[in-house]
Amino acid sequence: PLAHVLLAEVMEKEESAKPEGSRDTLKLQQAVHLRRYGLKLLPEHDAELWCRAAESLQRQNEVTHSRLAAEKALKIAPGLKRAMAVLEH
Repeated sequence: PLAHVLLAEVMEKEESAKPEGSRDTLKLQQAVHLRRYGLKLLPEHDAELWCRAAESLQRQNEVTHSRLAAEKALKIAPGLKRAMAVLEH
């Protein structure tokens, strides 16, 4: 399930590197869909996956979703340093 979130990151990074006028809006929309779908598939009790999703979402400038994923990771595993780092950023 994390693959969807990570693929969205790659797609968005590739499109963002292009000049604004030549970006493929369909790919950007697909990235949004992949992020949402991937988050729905993450296992409820896997703090590591939630933390990795939070880090990826942070790199995608998805601040709200990255914070929510980090908070979910911390709820499962209080004190998880990587998740706390996402919230501090």
